[in-house]
Amino acid sequence: MSTWSDDARADRLKVLWGQGKSASEVARIVSVEFGVAVTRNSVLSRVHRWGLPLRITGRKRSASTFLPASAQQPKAKPLPTTPAPEPSAEFAVSTLDLAPGQCKWPLNDGRPQWLHCGAQADDGPYCEFHARKSRGAGSLGERAAALTR
Repeated sequence: MSTWSDDARADRLKVLWGQGKSASEVARIVSVEFGVAVTRNSVLSRVHRWGLPLRITGRKRSASTFLPASAQQPKAKPLPTTPAPEPSAEFAVSTLDLAPGQCKWPLNDGRPQWLHCGAQADDGPYCEFHARKSRGAGSLGERAAALTR
């Protein structure tokens, strides 16, 4: 049997909600008065289904409120507007010879061994040219504009 099948319980919920009580308070009061376990979520469900006016209470929280500072993602740096020149093949290095700070963009299909760009990678795994290539031109309009050049 549903908790809300009794008209007295439903009427009491409507009265308490109209008085401005929170869903938790309404659940606690109805549970005690009628001897039936009522949860905050069941109260919110009924409020929604019956079309009672919703209330927005409390403070607004941003995603950063819930994350520790160490877990927050740093803002991405915007790419420069001038295109970077394509690195020459003279920088090509094998996977085993890659050093930190070298571009890891693969140049071949791995036969007989993988070769990577090897140019200077200042920020991230790729040089400026390959970083731009990996992210694309941006929005649909920017990509369409890049095709017409």
